[in-house]
Amino acid sequence: MLEMFRMCRKLVMRLILHIFYIFPIDNDKILAVNTLAFNYSDNPKYIFEKLKARKGLKLYFAVNREYREKSIPGPGVHYITYNSLLYFFHIMTCKVFITNSGGFSFAPLRKRQYVINTWHGGGNGKSMGIDGLGDTRLIRMDLELSAKQTSLFLSTNKLASASFKHALLIPAETIYEVGQPRNDMLLAPNAAMAVRIRDAIGLKKDEKMVIFAPTYRVMSNDPFKADMALYDLDYSRLIQALSNKFGGKWRVAVRFHPRVKDRNISLPKEVIDLTMYEDMQEILLVSDVMINDFSSSMWDMMVSKKPCFLYAPDMDEYIQKTGLYYPYEKLPFPKARNNDELEVMIQSFELDQYLEDCRKYYEEVQGCETGMASVLAVEKILQILCAETREKL
Repeated sequence: MLEMFRMCRKLVMRLILHIFYIFPIDNDKILAVNTLAFNYSDNPKYIFEKLKARKGLKLYFAVNREYREKSIPGPGVHYITYNSLLYFFHIMTCKVFITNSGGFSFAPLRKRQYVINTWHGGGNGKSMGIDGLGDTRLIRMDLELSAKQTSLFLSTNKLASASFKHALLIPAETIYEVGQPRNDMLLAPNAAMAVRIRDAIGLKKDEKMVIFAPTYRVMSNDPFKADMALYDLDYSRLIQALSNKFGGKWRVAVRFHPRVKDRNISLPKEVIDLTMYEDMQEILLVSDVMINDFSSSMWDMMVSKKPCFLYAPDMDEYIQKTGLYYPYEKLPFPKARNNDELEVMIQSFELDQYLEDCRKYYEEVQGCETGMASVLAVEKILQILCAETREKL
């Protein structure tokens, strides 16, 4: 019943939004949205950061109302409120629409519009589309509406590309295997940027940081709502284990998934809560170690060649309920179900072996991070804009 209601609502929206056909497409206008956090971050942000250098473009980024009220966009970018009337106007009249998800089936986009889906995670992790939501007629209809309007779909590896084609019904010819724009900065770290981020977080010069970033859990009554993972991670014990293994002073930071809205957990005051820090890649840039569970950010940490440990007390339950495309036990990261196992994993960690395991995994899934994903995406956009200009001449 809920599935039928959602589909009917989207079909009604498609009918209503046809009214914007009376407005011409603006060939200089580009609209982007991060549909996970609704702020200026993730892959769409890093494409915009390259586009800002181009004169004559009108760049609009859709964010939630709270973020728009408290944050001032940088030069060249205009914030609009997501799901506002202005947002619907821009999505129906922009030349290029950039998203990091597939949820735009409500919009009856025109053939002359160009859609880039950057996706929002590397590797080839949690099941999605018809594999995650069910292979029903309504789910397929919803996915097909978005897939048919997708012009370019970015991918980080060939195994993921196969999943996009099967689970999201993405046409093979639209998949562009160049990696994630957000990972370009991790593949070519900027020391000055790292200093700025460390200062913003509050890290001292002699402190190292471990980031604990668990993903969300799907609520049983609604697959589109998220719950948080309530883990009993022993922060003091973690700090001691890292100090014994790697030396130095350590701080623990926690960042919960942006889909988790209500966080009913109190953190020790010595733990840095970075849940509201808008850019996850900046956090990864200054993190020395990651504690993950099933989040795709493990891929990002891996390509930056830093240690990542998997800690999931509900490991078996999550795998059975959610489904994974790649065998969890074959991932190149040390795995633990409790604090005892995590401590042992840290104590026995060998960097050279870890990097070799990561290399083999990357080769097996045929990884394709180029470190130039944002540049290559911008080149595609400029080709479209130039072609439009030539047609008018």
